[in-house]
Amino acid sequence: MRTEQSIYALIYVFLLLLFGVQGAVLLVLPFSPSLQSALSSFITSPSWYVPYIGGGVTLLFLLLLCFSWVQHKKRYIRMTMECDKLTIEKSVIEEYVHRFFAEIFPEKDPVYDIVLGKENELDIVVELPSFPVHEKKAFFLRVQNELGSLLARKIGYQSPFTLTIVER
Repeated sequence: MRTEQSIYALIYVFLLLLFGVQGAVLLVLPFSPSLQSALSSFITSPSWYVPYIGGGVTLLFLLLLCFSWVQHKKRYIRMTMECDKLTIEKSVIEEYVHRFFAEIFPEKDPVYDIVLGKENELDIVVELPSFPVHEKKAFFLRVQNELGSLLARKIGYQSPFTLTIVER
């Protein structure tokens, strides 16, 4: 399990416990005069440590909110690359696409998904780190020229294909 998933699992368990305890207290409250008086005195004259608990919970909320926003901040860039038409097996396309991106990024395979839709519409989803705009343009041209010609030359795929880049 990735760190991000385990943190979300802990948050989920924490919220379940919070709602469970809150529900139990609210169910018992009408039938327990001692709980009513304890809750009433707590609200009317809170102890000295209550603001610290409130500040800690608020700080925890803000940290979790920031963490969630940073982890899910992705940008999608979608471009249609030009080629001609032909019926092709998806596994053959996957092999060439993975091999192409392995040459560019040998440390990690950035190919997230390859979708071959109806009428051989090819959509390649790649997850990359963010990089400057001038490098993006050169990268897109390289992918269009080299991958497009590789697919056309090796398997005869000449339809336009879509490259979707997920930036973290």
